[in-house]
Amino acid sequence: MVRTLGTRALIACLLLPALATAKPDDATRGRRCEAAKLSAAGRYQLCLADADARAVAKQTQADYARCDKQLRAKWRKAEQRAGGACPTTSDLPRVRLAATRHGAAIAALIHEPQGSGVCTAPGVQFAYSYMVTNRATPFATSRSDGIVPSAPGTLTFWTAPGAYQSSDPQTNYTEVTQAVFLERLSADLALATSAGKLHLGMYVHGLGNVFTDAITEAAQFGCALASAGGWPGLLIGFSWPSYDVFESGIYYATAGPPPPPVTPQTSGSIRDNVLGSRQSFDAILQLLDTEVVKTSITPVELSLLTHSEGNYMLMTGLGALTKPVPVNNCLMLAADISAVSLQDGEQGQAIATTCGQVTVYYSGADETLNSSNYEFFQYHRSDYPTRLGVIGPYYYLPAPKALNPNVTGLDCSAVTVFPAVSSIIYVHSSYLYVPALITDEVQTLLSAAHPKRTAIPGTTQGFVLQP
Repeated sequence: MVRTLGTRALIACLLLPALATAKPDDATRGRRCEAAKLSAAGRYQLCLADADARAVAKQTQADYARCDKQLRAKWRKAEQRAGGACPTTSDLPRVRLAATRHGAAIAALIHEPQGSGVCTAPGVQFAYSYMVTNRATPFATSRSDGIVPSAPGTLTFWTAPGAYQSSDPQTNYTEVTQAVFLERLSADLALATSAGKLHLGMYVHGLGNVFTDAITEAAQFGCALASAGGWPGLLIGFSWPSYDVFESGIYYATAGPPPPPVTPQTSGSIRDNVLGSRQSFDAILQLLDTEVVKTSITPVELSLLTHSEGNYMLMTGLGALTKPVPVNNCLMLAADISAVSLQDGEQGQAIATTCGQVTVYYSGADETLNSSNYEFFQYHRSDYPTRLGVIGPYYYLPAPKALNPNVTGLDCSAVTVFPAVSSIIYVHSSYLYVPALITDEVQTLLSAAHPKRTAIPGTTQGFVLQP
């Protein structure tokens, strides 16, 4: 999930005029200074939010002066190091305005507030909640604290008492051995039956999620599938090492567009961290296949549900599989990858060959992905930069290449509008909670009929989801 795009753009506008006049030999120092100021502006926004929260708790006026002082100090320090390469405008009111305007957008991408605690949806009887990660330091909250992939193929396993536990993750979730994780998972999975099959789903989050965010989001999504959609299955999470909201925008990528280089960096930016997680993604899929799916007496259908940048993890992860893993469904929600990725011979071909059915959920109203397309253009494909989560796969537009027959595109634009989605800033995350979207996702997971879909003329692979 790209959460910092709007704030990053507006703050950058305050700095770019000074950079434009910097001498060529000052360019590097100017860029470093700009990055430091952007980071400080992001933390300034957090400081304002913290001041508001403290004011409500103590029933006093919010203390913004502390935030202003910290911002000025950090900007002044950055300027001193740059030797005048990026002098500040000292226009603090404009910085505050940028923070105020885009605070709602940033919060929106976490998605609208949901209930916390254990899920109480009818029929949800699981004894535990589940998360797997390859984060070297799971509960680190900043890039400087070590949010990097652990050794290739390494995983840690976490459970919490109760179904889809979403409150206080750092307290409720504890690390367990692989054996304990699998034992608990197998016992709970036995309850996830429908039509003589067991249903296991694995959710992969987008960027902007530290570990506690990833746990909460996966739990709330699992509960929504059970509550709004009536899904009988069990959803677990896989968390790759994403940074927090602000650092994800600043440190998005260090290399050009996919496909990745032969020897890519494996940490240092969001996309580097994803590339450094491929062996661990393969490890969790191989483990689920050999120790859960193949050992179950009742047939198990494994599905992957991926949101935003989690689709880049899906694309590169499945492309690095050491041996095939049968996956029944892949639900690609608001995919922040090129719209051409699923065409024949493109980088996402492993998705089409691994997943029995691929469903792309997209919306033209997704402001976040349109912003990603604009702000991170240099890291996207210049020939087909438009995001898959905005226009879907090429199936009725002039297609550059053939589309695998098991790929379906679902235009959700008619659903991701008011009042189902209270604001355009919530469109990107609406796939995780809007009942009409959840219902269709569950129908897909269960291979059931889709009464709310209508076909797009001229294609057998494109549909529109009706309200």
